[in-house]
Amino acid sequence: MLRSSPRLVFIWLPLCILAGIVEPLPAQEDAAPPAATETAENGTLTVTVEGVDGPLRDNVLALLELNRFAGKPAPDDARLRWLHGNAETHIREALQPFGYYEPTIESSLNRIPGGWEARYRIQSGRPLRITTLDLRILGEGQQDPVFQQALANAPLVQGQTLDQLKYEQFKQALETLATERGYFNARFTERVIEVNLQAYEAMVRLHYDTGPRYRFGTITFKQDFLSPKLL
Repeated sequence: MLRSSPRLVFIWLPLCILAGIVEPLPAQEDAAPPAATETAENGTLTVTVEGVDGPLRDNVLALLELNRFAGKPAPDDARLRWLHGNAETHIREALQPFGYYEPTIESSLNRIPGGWEARYRIQSGRPLRITTLDLRILGEGQQDPVFQQALANAPLVQGQTLDQLKYEQFKQALETLATERGYFNARFTERVIEVNLQAYEAMVRLHYDTGPRYRFGTITFKQDFLSPKLL
């Protein structure tokens, strides 16, 4: 069983909601050859990703280091092959936040007229589902109808695919709600995702203690130029 949140890079999200995601320890990779600049003599690099689309494809391209050279002069042969050799690791990391831990990846790197083509055919595989879900609101917010409604409408559902983007969105929604409603001491007392790859299942535990709700007391105005009825 492991407790982790894989690397996730979303270049398309309007909200900065991913700062809480913890990157795993990087997988062991072969020692990199000396850095080299792109060489026009090596032609242009084309990167093709097939089999996934939407947010999955966006995240694959964002984490695929080789994609930084797409449409540009390819690096020298040694560095190009090293980057290609590590591509499958990066692809797997890119799919994990969406609940896909067993992808099948076919990769190739070939000379083509005018340069190189790196091609990756991806089958995302079966999704990893949430088998245990423990979401709680504690503190005074437990009796707040607005928080009760937020909990009832949580995007995380037992039996559905583990989607860490939805997990992060829900966390941020709770924090925003607490600020708007005066729970200024609110904090997460539990925020855990446990992934069991042997059983191929996930446990999500998220407890949010709102603490007390702050309210304005009696307001007194001290002035002598306006009628109290106008205040």
